[in-house]
Amino acid sequence: MKKVREMIKKMPIPGHRIIKTAICVVLCLIAYHFLDRDGLMLALTGTIFSMHDSVEKSIESAKFRILGTIVGGLFGAAFISLRLTSSNFWIFLLFVFLGTIIFFYVCTIAGIKQASGLGTIVFLIIMIDGGQELSPILFSLDRVIDSMIGIIISVVINVSLFRPKSIDNTVDG
Repeated sequence: MKKVREMIKKMPIPGHRIIKTAICVVLCLIAYHFLDRDGLMLALTGTIFSMHDSVEKSIESAKFRILGTIVGGLFGAAFISLRLTSSNFWIFLLFVFLGTIIFFYVCTIAGIKQASGLGTIVFLIIMIDGGQELSPILFSLDRVIDSMIGIIISVVINVSLFRPKSIDNTVDG
């Protein structure tokens, strides 16, 4: 029992980034509960990908995430509009395959490689779930808004909750 207590004492405590990320996740859940919106997972993805260990990194990341989200939304709207002309599964796979390649390529040559991750997720969510109830443009716009809600929550929390200069026994994920 004594060894277990010693081991527990030596374990690092969660750092501020972990705590702030958890706060952002809970705030997204609360926001979506009251807003009664679909798209919670995209907001959560945006908030988790946008939390960094400094305010500066979070703001810089948020710029790329927002840009990636907008470009992913545009790609999603364009590709889903094409996809709606066919219900063939193999055509759908071809659109997803080509869309993913083209999206990453465009981000790379445009110098916004950092935007490609979240933007691809937005694109794929639109391709997989979009176009049933809303027009492709409205569905894509909704998904862009969802992602931005998560990004904004993350930046606001990271700006609002200051990081101490040093804490020796912490771990940040």
